[in-house]
Amino acid sequence: MNILLKSELYTINNCVVQDNQIDSAIRITDTHEIFEGHFPNQPVVPGVCMMEISKEIFQQHFNRKIQLEHGGQTKFLQLLVPNNEALINVIIQHKPIIDSEIEKISLNVVWKHNEQIIFKLIGTYIYI
Repeated sequence: MNILLKSELYTINNCVVQDNQIDSAIRITDTHEIFEGHFPNQPVVPGVCMMEISKEIFQQHFNRKIQLEHGGQTKFLQLLVPNNEALINVIIQHKPIIDSEIEKISLNVVWKHNEQIIFKLIGTYIYI
């Protein structure tokens, strides 16, 4: 399984998998080189990295590769400033999509910091 960002950009502090939900607490590495360009002297976690981290968390726990087919709703509600000390809660609810010839899954992802929602994604993924 190819996990691109784990251990370099983020670490998982705690994770609970229950029924159709994954609750993870992650830390973003504020010294990662990506922040030299996004943005110098004012680092912000790129939205595409939040999407990739969410996908990686799912893949890691189910040992299955997925690829985004359709991002029905993607909302970046707050800037996420990297901070080694801050715990970010990543909640992923998943549900198989049965009425398809191709094996698919729906993910409903919410990122929170101090109970404030940072990012939301409702997407359809295909297994690859």
